[in-house]
Amino acid sequence: MSDEGAEILIHIGINTVQLEGKYYSPVVKQGDRVSQGDLLVNFDIQKIKEAGYPVTTPVIITNTHRYIDIIDMKKEAVQAKESLLTLVV
Repeated sequence: MSDEGAEILIHIGINTVQLEGKYYSPVVKQGDRVSQGDLLVNFDIQKIKEAGYPVTTPVIITNTHRYIDIIDMKKEAVQAKESLLTLVV
């Protein structure tokens, strides 16, 4: 959850929950405070792909009802510290 109250879910890969954590190593745990640029998880992208899973990584705001609009920056890939979404209160 952001300081402003946005609930953010980052899901690395599509249907990768079926891997049951294989190829993933969390760096932070639920409830930890993180800042922009902090490493959240290590993962083996090549092994995930070899297992047949796309590595598309949705970033989902789970409490969208709190916002008038969510503006997607329309980028296929983002670099560290680049804006991804704008939430309009």
